[in-house]
Amino acid sequence: MSQSEKSFSQDSERRSQRTGGQSASRTAGTPVQVARAQRRGNGAMLGQLSINPTVMMIIQVLLGAAVVGLLAQVSVPLWPVPVTGQTLGVLLVGAALGPRRGAGAMVAYMLLGIVGVPWFADFTGGIAAVLKPSFGFIIGFIPSAYVSGKALEGRGPHSLLKLFGWFTLATVLPFVFGLPYMWGVLYSLGKTLSFGGIMSAGLVPFIPGGIIKAALATIILRVFIIARRDDSSATYSGDTK
Repeated sequence: MSQSEKSFSQDSERRSQRTGGQSASRTAGTPVQVARAQRRGNGAMLGQLSINPTVMMIIQVLLGAAVVGLLAQVSVPLWPVPVTGQTLGVLLVGAALGPRRGAGAMVAYMLLGIVGVPWFADFTGGIAAVLKPSFGFIIGFIPSAYVSGKALEGRGPHSLLKLFGWFTLATVLPFVFGLPYMWGVLYSLGKTLSFGGIMSAGLVPFIPGGIIKAALATIILRVFIIARRDDSSATYSGDTK
């Protein structure tokens, strides 16, 4: 090899080393940038393995309905409507899934119960449930879950008072549907109740439990919000150090 060829080869190697070093430096970046890139890469990999959004929505709706069905079995027999844990389940499911999916879960709970899934109070179900005085409350669970989902919308602040207000409203809604429905069913059976009788049978016994359920939902969701914010703050601090 001639002297000129050797010089040209050495110059090419030096340029290649400089270019490679600069490219590696740009690719590597700071440790924080590397960590973020790795997280983005992991997220992309997880995204490829994720469940179809429609399938995930159906799973969430059915799980929400099952939670309410489970709490429905926590029951204290009363006439004409039993006291159950359903309302607490409705509040939590609505807040967890959001307005639309929460309401969808209650639609699924109602319809599947009508076709025979035994998850109404006392493990009952079937088309005969429509003729029970308590069925109007189940209809009222749909708007109740929607309102509960509204409680956690936005970035806050989600104060205890604000959450309790939303959940109290959500607790009241089943009675808006349930009391007229109860009166209608009882009337069709030949049992006519006065306004005071309807309030005594279908509202007054449920007031203490409704307040307790709204308070429990407020505390549970408030703890969840605080934990979520703490996790977010920790993640943000780790990225900016």
